[in-house]
Amino acid sequence: MSIASPEPPGPPDTASARGHHGVLCLIGAGQGVVYWVLLTHWPVAAVGKPVTAAIATFTTALALAVQFAWTGQNGQLLFARAAKIAAVLALTACWVWWQVSETVAYRGDIGRLPTWGLAATIVLYIVTPYLQILHHTGRWHFPYTDLFFHSWCNFFVGLMGVVFVGVLRLLLSMWAALFAMIGIEFFKDIFSSPLFMCVASTTIFAYGLAAGRDSARIIDAREAVLAVFRALLPVLDAMILLFVAALLVTGVEPLWTAGASSTMLLAVVCCAILFLNAAFEDGSGTACSPPQLPCHLFTVRLRADDAAHQCLAGSGLMRCYDHSDGTPSPTPLVGED
Repeated sequence: MSIASPEPPGPPDTASARGHHGVLCLIGAGQGVVYWVLLTHWPVAAVGKPVTAAIATFTTALALAVQFAWTGQNGQLLFARAAKIAAVLALTACWVWWQVSETVAYRGDIGRLPTWGLAATIVLYIVTPYLQILHHTGRWHFPYTDLFFHSWCNFFVGLMGVVFVGVLRLLLSMWAALFAMIGIEFFKDIFSSPLFMCVASTTIFAYGLAAGRDSARIIDAREAVLAVFRALLPVLDAMILLFVAALLVTGVEPLWTAGASSTMLLAVVCCAILFLNAAFEDGSGTACSPPQLPCHLFTVRLRADDAAHQCLAGSGLMRCYDHSDGTPSPTPLVGED
């Protein structure tokens, strides 16, 4: 991975990068499954909560440590080292949760768990650069320049993962609400299920970490944010194209009778403009096409998106024209909220 060393390497090998992405996403998916099991089987008795908290802490620390320090080499050794760090944090979490009673006995009891959560995050943030250097060099020698490099890279990479999760959650919420307006609740039920939310959130976070690691040698905030929109553009594509196809079946009448339809459609159009602009940029260089899509197919996809937008806008204009009998009308262009 590109952040394994403070020396900026050449462009990463595409096949190798995809392999790293797959491993990190697989770890994230497993992490999400563990969260889902713990969430659905959270103990009612106080005696079981410390153990459950320890398992959650161990899973989180192990997954994050491996994802940040993964280089594709000596994976078993990395897992063993990360497990030791995770075990210490898990035992501490178990002890902290054990000290918290069901009834607040002291004024500071209510703040123990949030304080421990913040402390564990800081400890893991401090320890991870040491693990990265040790795993990469194999020596117990930690130059300050390397620690400085990894600590800042990890901050931006972690922020990248958070942005990925936030944007995906926003897209899925918009996707579910869009189809709910025309009476299709299938996507809302799927996207709101605990299993989907846990697995999708941790998987996309892992993918965000992988994408951030590939671009962390330049630490360019603009490129990092644009990478989020470029990577999640297929999600927006699928949402728009499926919605237009669904309109051919349901008709536009449910759309106009739904509340806040104009706000939702305007949000979709704004997102489409933002995502397409982020993907195309200024048209120069290779950034105009996502790495997983050939340039000519990317152009076809842009045209398909544009056609979908025109169909949606055209149907809305014709509907407004029919309601107004060809005369100016004070009603909104897209339905009445």
